[in-house]
Amino acid sequence: MSHTVKKTLKSDRPGSELQGSIVTKEMVMRAIETRVGSEEFYELEPLEVLEVFVDDTAENFPLTSEGEKDYSYTGGVLGRFIYSEQNKSKPECKWFKPINPNINMTPVRGEIVIGMEYLGQWYYTHTLNCFGSPNSNIRKNLSSYRNPPNDDEPGEYFIKSGDKYPNLGYTRRLRPKEGELLIEGRFNNSIRLGSNQIEETTFEESPNIVISVGHLINGDSDNSQKYDKQKEEPYNDGTREKPIYEDIDKDGSSIYLTTNEELKFTPAVESEIDGAFGPFDGKNILLDSDRIIFNTKNNGSVAMMSSHNIALSAVNEVVIETPASKLGSVDAEEPQVLGQTLFDKLDFLITQLGLVAAIPTPTGPSGPLSSSPNWTAVTTAMADIKSALSTKHLIDS
Repeated sequence: MSHTVKKTLKSDRPGSELQGSIVTKEMVMRAIETRVGSEEFYELEPLEVLEVFVDDTAENFPLTSEGEKDYSYTGGVLGRFIYSEQNKSKPECKWFKPINPNINMTPVRGEIVIGMEYLGQWYYTHTLNCFGSPNSNIRKNLSSYRNPPNDDEPGEYFIKSGDKYPNLGYTRRLRPKEGELLIEGRFNNSIRLGSNQIEETTFEESPNIVISVGHLINGDSDNSQKYDKQKEEPYNDGTREKPIYEDIDKDGSSIYLTTNEELKFTPAVESEIDGAFGPFDGKNILLDSDRIIFNTKNNGSVAMMSSHNIALSAVNEVVIETPASKLGSVDAEEPQVLGQTLFDKLDFLITQLGLVAAIPTPTGPSGPLSSSPNWTAVTTAMADIKSALSTKHLIDS
């Protein structure tokens, strides 16, 4: 049934004037009236969600008294109280705003929330955890038992995870640790505000934040990694599905902020640069996904500073596309050498020298340079220059 919350408006206890005096009928009646007027009762009752207003394209989007669309109801619902409005027709049902203007879990059709009235306005809060599923907790027709169950979808485009659409997978709850704050979305996404205090002997501060999307979308956790197998046979409503932990390698995309723990993941490249190889313990920020993009606009910049080393490693190529570059400092002035160009020009120079027929000397013209006994050493030196050119690390002219 519905619940009530009692709020006392006066600090003086009603009826205190009767103490130590002769009681008359008028005094008793006045005490009763004072008692009744000193309290307000706020009804809290389960509310079945009939419609959800996520944008103003809904046919029955709430309107102001002037007939304009009332955007304060964005994220609001049309609902019917389960007990006090049983079988009430949909056109007679009320609109409800989300009670918190900053944080709101938008329900879907058929879910049960808590409805209430404050200051002449109707609000809703808290989706009831009917099945323990973060994806959906739909229980249709609780507010209209006499009517046959309807076939309305939970939303215009919202799709409940389950057997009907197996490609969506199943949304699983996260396994909590003591004292943590978990924020879980409907779509295998979450924020964990927690700590690495997981054993009795762990007394050091170790706060962490884990942001994860696509829980185990890349497969199950491997027994040789941090966790045992986590995926089990899924069950329709989620009431018997085992909660899971995030897994860096198996989740879709992750951000880890740690202070006093070891991050366990598989690096794409085993770097040999100090600071770029494991163990990855202590304070770390890890971004992990199939692609990581840094982008600026409005003439902004990207700055990367390190108190130790910066490692750039790739399985295939590292390509830096820029019209100009400097190495060492912003004051660098020495031009970089284009290896093939330098070789070709030296080769041309040596060839032209070898074509010289004779060089004037005080004793008469000498023979061609190519006939010199030392000319072989020159051609050998040119071959050595050729072998010094890299075939893997290239630069534009």
